[in-house]
Amino acid sequence: MFEQDPQSFFAYHQGYATSMSKWPDQPIDEIMGYVRKRSANLVIVDMGCGDARLARTLKSTHPN
Repeated sequence: MFEQDPQSFFAYHQGYATSMSKWPDQPIDEIMGYVRKRSANLVIVDMGCGDARLARTLKSTHPN
């Protein structure tokens, strides 16, 4: 769908961000807090299904 109509990709993410801004809690904040409390040996992967906030916040120390 997004390949046939690239504008729909941007419209989807803009609509999602607008909806998410109205939520009382942000799930990603809970996830980041959970991860930060765990061992530094964890491997965390942001699969790229959103705005990559997890990846941007938890800077990679893995050398690719």
